[in-house]
Amino acid sequence: MKEVNENKQATVQDLNGEQPEGMRSMSPPAFQFAGDADGGGSNGGNSVQMKGGNNAPIQKQDATTHDGPGVSAVPADWSARVAAAATPADRFALIVEALGAGVTITDQTAASASDTYPVTGHLVALGANNAVNYDDNLNSKTSPPTAARGGRSLANNGGYTLHSGANHYIILARTALDGGNFYQTRLLLNHEFDHVRHAMAGSTLQGNNSEVETWTTTFCRDFHRSYDIGTRGANSYIHNYQTFSSLNMYYGLAGVTAEVQTDCRTRIAAYYNSTLRTHAANLKVFRWWIRRSMDGRNNQLANDLNRDLGLGITTAQALADYRQFPTADLAGVAYPTAMAVAPPPAPPASAPATRPATPPPATP
Repeated sequence: MKEVNENKQATVQDLNGEQPEGMRSMSPPAFQFAGDADGGGSNGGNSVQMKGGNNAPIQKQDATTHDGPGVSAVPADWSARVAAAATPADRFALIVEALGAGVTITDQTAASASDTYPVTGHLVALGANNAVNYDDNLNSKTSPPTAARGGRSLANNGGYTLHSGANHYIILARTALDGGNFYQTRLLLNHEFDHVRHAMAGSTLQGNNSEVETWTTTFCRDFHRSYDIGTRGANSYIHNYQTFSSLNMYYGLAGVTAEVQTDCRTRIAAYYNSTLRTHAANLKVFRWWIRRSMDGRNNQLANDLNRDLGLGITTAQALADYRQFPTADLAGVAYPTAMAVAPPPAPPASAPATRPATPPPATP
């Protein structure tokens, strides 16, 4: 997967941060609790009605409250401010806010304005200060022509990472912002950090195999740190969670080896046993993710995990039976802390913190 960029005379690796189906959180379609005439639980998306399952009816006057790591420290006006962001500077400010402490992010939009693909001379390399770049125009560009998949459109990328020699360059795009998901930006950055982490560890996996390896790492750290449980009286439901649709998609693609798939399932099984199975809310969200994924077109991973973990989940059972449950099921639950940025270890002291500026090619 390594290529020589003739314009920089340096080894460049294309570490794909693409979101094939949108690595987004997902508020599942609106459903009706028994006795709830207006179909509570919708986030305004594609709305269908689901039956209330075995849950007791709730009274319409019960107000919905939200709990879980996905609502921790989320600004009340986040959605409105993301929608109102009209300039690169507006979006950059929101990116900075969403990431919080732990990284140094710089706006490279102006410096990269003439580039048709990412150029290291216009980017800041990841170093001890965890430098990250923002390019408001990244989605209009392609991957470098000499990268492993050179010339690939970055239109759907929330983030993109280049590895050049001893240095790593992480870029976030405007699509890393999500008005309905404050933690989307952190998740996408953490995924790019995981690409760097694997590269630093000497991983030789490439292409789709590398994506499965990396998304598995991201999943096993962050899946349980951004969900939102809605409660209305005696009934609760999973309102928001990270779909990890990219992991589902890459796992089943041609060329992904049985060894990589087995490693993915083994690591998720360990995560399940240590963190998910032993926590009532985490377990409900995981089982909902499995059930929901089993209905998707990229369902191989969900089916394999259902088999390996002996979950006994079946598509014959209604989705609502996994999404909603009695509030009493989570009585006394202490929710996990919210997702934080998770940079890789600092590079060795022998590695330069930044790459000397290199002028862009005349006709990129």
